[in-house]
Amino acid sequence: MLIPHDTVPGPYTLMATGVTYADTAVDSEPITVAIERPDSPRQLKPDLSTLSFDYIGDYVALVVDGVFADGSKVSLERSTLTTWGLQQS
Repeated sequence: MLIPHDTVPGPYTLMATGVTYADTAVDSEPITVAIERPDSPRQLKPDLSTLSFDYIGDYVALVVDGVFADGSKVSLERSTLTTWGLQQS
């Protein structure tokens, strides 16, 4: 299966549907696969403009893009291979 180059990295759930000779639809059990680029990003670019807290202790998602050697910019919000964290000083 060929995965389009602009697919956002992350976990995807797949399920197959078939039809029996009696015209009954049959679904497979779902499976989860992780789609990731084979290379690592050269740079991480967080979008801090998306951070908006409603109250102390509020949690929000951090939008982070990866810039790769070929110049492409890809959202890494759902990536299973690229992680980041807050460094306490």
